[in-house]
Amino acid sequence: MSDIPPEWDNEFGTALHGALVLVGITRETGATIMHQQFFGIVTQANAEGVELMLGGTREGERYRLPPDPRAFDRADPGAIVSNPPAKLSTTPIFCQPGQ
Repeated sequence: MSDIPPEWDNEFGTALHGALVLVGITRETGATIMHQQFFGIVTQANAEGVELMLGGTREGERYRLPPDPRAFDRADPGAIVSNPPAKLSTTPIFCQPGQ
């Protein structure tokens, strides 16, 4: 992926709003590699970034992702169940896989 993100796509932002996003982040600092995974619902998606309201163990936290549509992949349709507590989601799902 190029370091220069493409122009923001408002149609894509509209599609993201309200979607469940599964996030995977890999950070490398010298010899240390850290992997982080979390999920949240998109509360805002515009040229300034994609804001998530997180769930699970990070319930209630907000997290902002860069406004780069190339970082998101639409997941296959279906239901996702998270445990614990058991929650069912049929919300549109996007994945922001770790780079």
